Amino acid sequence: MVHGDKVRKDIDIRFSVDRLKARRTFVFARAGYGKSNLIKYLVSQLYSSPPDVGLLIFDVEGEYALPDAAGRPGMANISTLADRLSLYTNRPVPQGFASLKKGDMHLDFGDFPPQDILACFLPWEKQETVFANLVRGLKWDAWRKLVAYLADKEFQADDNALAQILEYRPQTRKDHGDVSLAAIKNNLVPPIRRLHRANSPVGRNLIEELRQGRIIIADTSLLGSEDALAVSGLLLRRLFEHNRRHFTDPARSIVRCLAIIEEAQAVLGDREMDDRNIFVRWVKEGRKYDLGVVLVTQQPGAIADQIISQGDNFFVLHLLNDADLATLKRHNAYFAEDILGVIRSEPIPGNCYFWSAPDQPFVLPVRVREFGKSDTKQQAFAAQSETTVESSKAAAGEIDLQPVVLGVLGGHPSVWLYNVATRDGKPSHQPGKVAFALDYLVSSVASRLRESPVPIPASDVAAWLRQELPIKIEHVLGGLGGEPGFAVLASATRKVWALPAQAIQLSGGKMVRGESVEIRRSV
Repeated sequence: MVHGDKVRKDIDIRFSVDRLKARRTFVFARAGYGKSNLIKYLVSQLYSSPPDVGLLIFDVEGEYALPDAAGRPGMANISTLADRLSLYTNRPVPQGFASLKKGDMHLDFGDFPPQDILACFLPWEKQETVFANLVRGLKWDAWRKLVAYLADKEFQADDNALAQILEYRPQTRKDHGDVSLAAIKNNLVPPIRRLHRANSPVGRNLIEELRQGRIIIADTSLLGSEDALAVSGLLLRRLFEHNRRHFTDPARSIVRCLAIIEEAQAVLGDREMDDRNIFVRWVKEGRKYDLGVVLVTQQPGAIADQIISQGDNFFVLHLLNDADLATLKRHNAYFAEDILGVIRSEPIPGNCYFWSAPDQPFVLPVRVREFGKSDTKQQAFAAQSETTVESSKAAAGEIDLQPVVLGVLGGHPSVWLYNVATRDGKPSHQPGKVAFALDYLVSSVASRLRESPVPIPASDVAAWLRQELPIKIEHVLGGLGGEPGFAVLASATRKVWALPAQAIQLSGGKMVRGESVEIRRSV
């Protein structure tokens, strides 16, 4: 709890990140008061345990994935996040993070149905024109041929060739060509030229990566503002329609997802309140389809009333504008006049006033922890930090890791334990074994070592934790009779180890999870 610059460390305020899932969350603050730090910290907590939800971040400033010029860490610096990151960006990526980049921020227009392309790239007044209906009615093969032809010929596309692809009889006149064919070129060639790249992976990978609980960062910072909105809308539309189509499937093949949308006022203002707007539909209907959203803005007063009134969680840092404060009070009575006065005069970045439905009785003032700092047992260490210790500590000898590993397995909430049902498709012949994800174990052990007064035996602590610790932990597990393998945990295939259950002493209310897993020797 916080009051001004006084932090009451004896009063620990907690927020369950499960409340973000399939909910509508607002983050309001002026620039420089910690919005991005809050988002990154919430994400680190969401993924501190194996998640059951994918994350789609539209990064309009290019600030979430990688460390910035000031040395502030990005999600790539946190081991439990980096392992799940899929970065799509047009920016060059430093060599140390090259494996995180899965593709550029371009789209293969042929991977998306024509009606979705038109909905995202045409203004509303052109949606029902003759040329739009002509394109909208194309079958997949014809649409892909049209995209490829326009990408190749651009404005030099021949009307007869276009008409053949469209199976359309041109209405030509002596003084000019067919109006509809000209409109198709004028409206589709510019976005195809800017954004289309054949075989671009982001659209194809979207559903499966989110199903695996991955964090997709779509870096739109180098796109124009209109293109960034169109690309964001296209990806949201693909996911929304997928879940809508599969909503009643017995297998529940819908994809749980949390989207983070910056500059929310640009897509959710009063002028955008049309049910054809995918951003509006996501906020209004997404909860039914297991689709949550975090809406971030400096201008809450510019967001339509019918959107803010549906908020489940409110995180408010410093606001100054009276209209913004009045909007907050009008739609959430818990932000009373005295609290608004504190928010208006709040000088300290990171001081946050939050309220969460349905049963929080009042607004709570908190100091948001700094992202990347290993100050709690559940937070992952910053793998790329510059932390070092004096070389004299290297002479301290080897750390006895076995009790640390067993302590984490028995008591740390981030390392989930599962019963082993089968191995390589056959019933387990060694009952009484429990499995766990190696990466979460390594991260949690590293966090505990950083908090320990026992010095880490290395001159470069970060390098030792990143390179040596995983090897040493696997050696410990092997000595305890463990067996390595791979298993699907929370929808993602991960490297796991299985240990005899009697080797682990559970504490602090920790229990083995109810579901069992199948372990295989290879992926």
